Amino acid sequence: MRVSLHLAGSFDGAWEQVLLPWFEAAASCTPEAAAPVAVVTPYRNHAHLLKSKLLARGPATAGLLGVRFLVPAQLREFLQTAEAPLVLLREHLRLLLSIAADHCAADFERDNKIDEALVAKSVAREPDELLRTIDNVAAAGASFAELASPALAQIARRFEETLKCCGGTLVAQADRLLLESARVEVPRFSKLLIMGFDGAHWPLWPLLRAAAHSAQDATVILREPRYEAAEPDRTWVSTWEEEFRAAQQVAPPDAEPRFAALLTLPEGATDIDGRKKKPLTHVHFLLGSDSNEQAQAIVALAVGFLSDASCERLAILLPGPGALARLVSSWLQKLRISHNDAIAHQMRGAIDTEEWRAWLELQERPRLEPLLRFLEHSPKAVALFAPLSLRDIQDALCRACGDILINSVDVLREYCRSKKDNPDYQTIACALEAIRFLPERGTFEQSIEIADEIFRAFKWAERSAELNRLARGWSRGLAGDFAHEYFLRWLHEIFAESSLSRDACGDHPYARVQLLRYDQAENASWSHVVLAGLNEGVWPPAENESPFLSDDQVASLNERNKQRSKRFGEGQHIPREGATLCLGARERRAIALRQLLNVIESTTHAIGVAAERYTYAPREQAVNPSDFFARLYFSARGAALSQNEIARIYEHTRDWLVQIDLFKAVEPKTDVRRTEAAYRARRRPDTEFGEYEFAFRKHSPPPPKSLSATDIGNALKRPALVWMKAFLGVEAEELNGGSWSLATGQWVHRWLAMIGAESGENRFVARPPADEINRRVTDASDNFHREILSILKKCGRERAPDWWRSGWRNARHLAENFAKQLESISGWLQLASEWKLDSPHTIQLGGGDRLNVRGRVDLILARDQRAREIWIVDYKTGEAEPLKSTPDGLRKQLIAGDGVQTCIYALALRRDFTGICTSLLTRDSANLEQQLTFRDIVAHKEIWNEIARMQRTGIFGMLGELRSDFTFTGTYPLATLGIDRDLLEAKWERTHPAFAKRRNT
Repeated sequence: MRVSLHLAGSFDGAWEQVLLPWFEAAASCTPEAAAPVAVVTPYRNHAHLLKSKLLARGPATAGLLGVRFLVPAQLREFLQTAEAPLVLLREHLRLLLSIAADHCAADFERDNKIDEALVAKSVAREPDELLRTIDNVAAAGASFAELASPALAQIARRFEETLKCCGGTLVAQADRLLLESARVEVPRFSKLLIMGFDGAHWPLWPLLRAAAHSAQDATVILREPRYEAAEPDRTWVSTWEEEFRAAQQVAPPDAEPRFAALLTLPEGATDIDGRKKKPLTHVHFLLGSDSNEQAQAIVALAVGFLSDASCERLAILLPGPGALARLVSSWLQKLRISHNDAIAHQMRGAIDTEEWRAWLELQERPRLEPLLRFLEHSPKAVALFAPLSLRDIQDALCRACGDILINSVDVLREYCRSKKDNPDYQTIACALEAIRFLPERGTFEQSIEIADEIFRAFKWAERSAELNRLARGWSRGLAGDFAHEYFLRWLHEIFAESSLSRDACGDHPYARVQLLRYDQAENASWSHVVLAGLNEGVWPPAENESPFLSDDQVASLNERNKQRSKRFGEGQHIPREGATLCLGARERRAIALRQLLNVIESTTHAIGVAAERYTYAPREQAVNPSDFFARLYFSARGAALSQNEIARIYEHTRDWLVQIDLFKAVEPKTDVRRTEAAYRARRRPDTEFGEYEFAFRKHSPPPPKSLSATDIGNALKRPALVWMKAFLGVEAEELNGGSWSLATGQWVHRWLAMIGAESGENRFVARPPADEINRRVTDASDNFHREILSILKKCGRERAPDWWRSGWRNARHLAENFAKQLESISGWLQLASEWKLDSPHTIQLGGGDRLNVRGRVDLILARDQRAREIWIVDYKTGEAEPLKSTPDGLRKQLIAGDGVQTCIYALALRRDFTGICTSLLTRDSANLEQQLTFRDIVAHKEIWNEIARMQRTGIFGMLGELRSDFTFTGTYPLATLGIDRDLLEAKWERTHPAFAKRRNT
């Protein structure tokens, strides 16, 4: 074994003096080599750089076709032997840590250690951060259990025991075992080159060391340490030298780096004045308003750089995957510029479908909403409900949930099963029985078995095969039960297999333009560089301390791991045998700064620096350029980056983008004339509502429609929502004010209906005696309560939830109060409950207008069996006021949509009855009294005629606020734009004069 070390300050120097000679030697020995020749680099783009420089040399590289280029993961896989311990997937390790924490939480609760139990539960839910800390500490050669609090130490020890039982090991421990075997085994490489690694790669030290020991001839290129991250880098170099021999110094290039002035801040007034007078002209600063404009500025600058004959390699450095990286690649694609998108973007795997995600959500939350979402995406699940259609299933389930106000799937199943006289409910109950759920707690083996049976039942053969493959070889040692949420997370992770996707123009590894992360661009040479995304908190990254291992603990661990060099003595420190340095937040931030400065130092012609002014996640707000942006600006211009300078750079960037007009030809051609016309029409107060405002064109009326009496009342409150429901079939879920008020109204109406004839019969019966009315109502409410308790017991629940009992008691109180008021009236001997109108029921109005309605009258009282004179009573369980008999008072209520429903009932029933009066029975009513006569209602004929015109023409409009913090406004489609409230009211009165707040005289 022969290992040579070389210490280089730049890639160019290393290429001429070390790399090129190494490849020339490798070309001559590759055909005869018994073991492979390999190059190990941190990232693939380093390998692409080496290959591109070799290809540029032409036929001389033909002998290098057998050279293997490896990144650390491939190197580890190459060095592993059959005897190597099993390194579990990251997803498996997270599951094991969650299980360990779950078991520890149970132990802590049993010992009444509440705080420790909370810590363990938190780790079980989010194990990734603790697992990362355990990995870092293990890579440093220490045990996390020795450094952590007692609770975390117990979790870590339980995790280690579980991992051992499964026959697995951590990556750091596996690398150390590779190192031990490399010292005694036959060399695996004939020639090996290791380059690009530094103090940022301390966890890889055992692996790289094993690789060097596995080679007959190894060459290692180290990087000269910088001041910014001197400690980890200097120790890195010393450690290599201690293990092998002193590094040979690579002669630095003769010329000073072109941007050396950017690497240091100007000191003193003279330096600052000199920088102001002679700014660095080849450093360009750009500020976009948002990510898209920043991306356009970056690409425009890149196009300018590419037009320069000196542009050989252009690096666009980005913080990482995200909107900015995607937009930059997208604009390069639209301009047909070939580039290497080393960041790319993730795409879902073939089996990570919407159906699969909906199933996972249903298993995690067996409630109505996830169930409906799963049915929308799973034809196989819908087939279980045959012959019902998806719409029938949705309607029936929503109706059942509205009946009992409990959305748990098992409760809905039992409720449907209890309705023997409803065949649809029976079909739904059988289908819900066929949809299996994982147990709340179970062993891993049980969970795998049940999941596999479910997969096979849904004919998910590919998922079944993949599940068994991924669970094989390590899970037998996994004992004890655990919560199913951790198993579901594991399923989500193992099937969320994704691949990196690139645009067609972004898949060119040897292109001049390279899209890279900041940490990937070091150890290369560049003619031009664009430093993008330099905003506060974006880059340099906001490195926070680990919540499980503070920076002070990291520093203490590193001091404990260090020892003085035996080869070089005083002044050089190395980690002790079996240990490495652990990197804390401070070291990671210093390394990030060092990486960027090295990139600047290796750039030869021009640099761009870019950021944005505003961010829109999680909300729109101004953001400042990062301190490094400000540092570069001060170094290049000799001036501080003030808010005025930020505004000036921003305006200059926008003007420049407009001037060059680079993207107009490739932007999608969108005709916005209709959008502009709609925008202007909706904001004109001097016109009526038109086709852009929830209305049909005047000369293109819709097909005849009937509206429910409730919808007619809502049409005067929220006309846009009623229009969408009636003419588009799109209904806002919260149109009636939310499930609680809706369920309360349904329950009260259902219980009060017991005082009349059988449901569905439009006939009068004798009014029960006073005490009988209250008894029937309370018995109905109590029977309903007992029915729900019986259903809950079948589902393994001993009592109803407190919130449900509270809602039921409130509804019972309202129903009892209404019953008592009905008992108090006299002279009305007959009654009919739930009187259903014809569907549709046509109301003939004056002037040839007619109104098509449908609905159900809560209660009709009659004086005698002839039932010619009636009293319509409408129950209002929500907020409502009694009807006002004065003309102005009633008109004010009607144009606000209040009391419209009961007046519509009166108009509909006038052909069958002669004397009609109406009342609203509200929660605040003290005594039930007649409130309106039929004459009071028809006195406002202009309102009824206008409602008929709305129905006939389909011209509704919009009214009220889109969203309000103080009142319920309904749920509008997401893309609906808000219009000023006063403007809407003006258009409303112009379109519907009968609804004007002030009468026209």
